[in-house]
Amino acid sequence: SGIGKVAAAVCAAELIRRYSPDFLINVGVSGGMGDAVELLDTVVSTAVCYHDVSCGCDVAWGQVQGFPLYYPVSDGLLTIIRSLPVPVREGLVCCGDRFLSSSEEQDFVCRTFPGIKAVDMESAAVAQTAYIYDTPFIAMRVISDIAGEGHDNYAEYTAFWRTASPSTFAVLESLLKAI
Repeated sequence: SGIGKVAAAVCAAELIRRYSPDFLINVGVSGGMGDAVELLDTVVSTAVCYHDVSCGCDVAWGQVQGFPLYYPVSDGLLTIIRSLPVPVREGLVCCGDRFLSSSEEQDFVCRTFPGIKAVDMESAAVAQTAYIYDTPFIAMRVISDIAGEGHDNYAEYTAFWRTASPSTFAVLESLLKAI
C-alpha cells in the first residue's frame, strides 16, 4: 500500500471491494516499543489503535469518535498463529502518521497504551477499514528499530534494510500454509 494511513486505508478498501477476501493480513515494518521486543522480532497484533488521534475531551486519546479505541483482531487468525512453530511476540500495535522521534513522545505512547509492542504508520487504518467492512483482520510487523534511550533509531532502521533476512517472514509463510 505504501507508507501512511491514507494509502493503507485506500488499499484495504479496494482489496475488500474488488476481491471480497475472507480476511486481511497487514504485514510490514514497525518500530519496537515497550518491554521484551528486539530487532527482527515478529510482532502479531492482539489489538490495534491510533496513537495520534484526538477527537476532544469526551473521547479517549487515540479513539476516532464513533469507533472503538482498540480495533479487534481475528481470533481465528490469532489462534492459528499461536499454533505455529515460529517465534512471535504478541501485543498492541499503535499507529500514527509520524515517527516518534523524541523520548517524550515515546513515553507518552507507552503510558497511554499499555501493552504496546510496535508502532507503525498503517495498521490502524487497515484495522478501521476492516472494521467498517466487517472483514477479519490481523497485523504482523517485523521490528526494524527500537524506540527509547540507548538506541539510534535511524541507524537501526537503515541497517534493517541491509540485514533483514528472509527468515523474518517465516511467520507469514507458515500462516499462509496453515490457512
